[in-house]
Parts: sequence; C-alpha cells; structure tokens
Amino acid sequence: GMPDGVYPRDERQIVQVLDDTRHLSRLVEDLGTLAHTEGGTLALQKAPTDLGVLVEDVAVSLQPEADARDVAIQVTAPSGLPLVDVDAVRLREVLFNLISNALRYSPAGQAVTVDAAVDDHTIHIEVRDRGPGISATDLPHIFERFHKGATSTGSGLGLTIAHNLVAAHGGTLQAESREGEGAVMRVVVPLTRD
Repeated sequence: GMPDGVYPRDERQIVQVLDDTRHLSRLVEDLGTLAHTEGGTLALQKAPTDLGVLVEDVAVSLQPEADARDVAIQVTAPSGLPLVDVDAVRLREVLFNLISNALRYSPAGQAVTVDAAVDDHTIHIEVRDRGPGISATDLPHIFERFHKGATSTGSGLGLTIAHNLVAAHGGTLQAESREGEGAVMRVVVPLTRD
C-alpha cells in the first residue's frame, strides 16, 4: 500500500513491516526444518566438534541478552572433552534455543547454568534456569509442535525442532521441572566410537 500511495510512507509502519517480514521468514525456516526432521530428510553436515567450545560460543553470543536481563550465564565445561561427530550448526541452534529460553524465564539477578560432562558413552549438556518452572500439565507436552505454555511468546516450534535435531544425532533432549524451582533441559549426545 505504501509504494502505491494508498498509505503514507511512515517510518513506524516500515519498521513494523520489516519486523513482521523477519518473523515470517523465521517461521517459514522453522517449518522447513521441522518438516525435514520429522520426515527424516534433514542432511546433517557432521564434523568432529568440541561441544565445550560450542557451548562457550553460544553463551558469548547470548551475553548481550543476558546483560540486558541482568542474568548471568555460567558455563562449566571441562577442558579436553572428546570430539564428537556432529553438525555443529544444528547443535548450536539447539543450544541457542535452550539457553535463550532459560534467559527469558530467569529472574533478574539470577544465573543460567550450562554444564557439560562426559561419561563412557555420551556427552551431556544441562541448561538450568531459576525461573518459575514448567507446569506439570505442560511438561509432558513441551516437545510437541505448536504447544505453548501460558507465558510463551514464541511459535511453539523451538523445542520441537531442538528435540528433533538432537534425535537426528542419535541423542535425546529431556526436560525436568518443578513449578517455582526452574527447569533443566538435558541434551545427551552419543560419543562416536571408531
């Protein structure tokens, strides 16, 4: 309407249209990723990856958001984690989603903790927040597509996509929570053996 002169060229309207376009673009991208993960057609670009370094990188990229919310991000990842054959871009997307969600629900002055550890068969990464937690009603459904909790502002696809991306790597994504005590999201990825 603005290029045709139907509506006046208004800076506020232009910014709103650009924001809406970015949101729609992200939603289309998410739906495409969801379709590929559910259809088993997602092509992973696997390479040996240090998940400790990946966790640190994601935490650094989210530091401005954490600072704006007055929430600390505390990462504990032992040096010398074994390299894991994963698609680093896709696992970065998972970790970004989990840590970003934890920041969103954490009260000011608190910390989101991200811990990486290894055992004989897996590497696991736990993202813990000190927010309101997930209701017992919502908890069994949080990985279902389009499921949104009462305070959710997203599309209801982020955790479904994260769950499917971890599953595509042969791993699991689990959630634990008690209302009023925060939530823990646990990514478990199998070690690659020669």
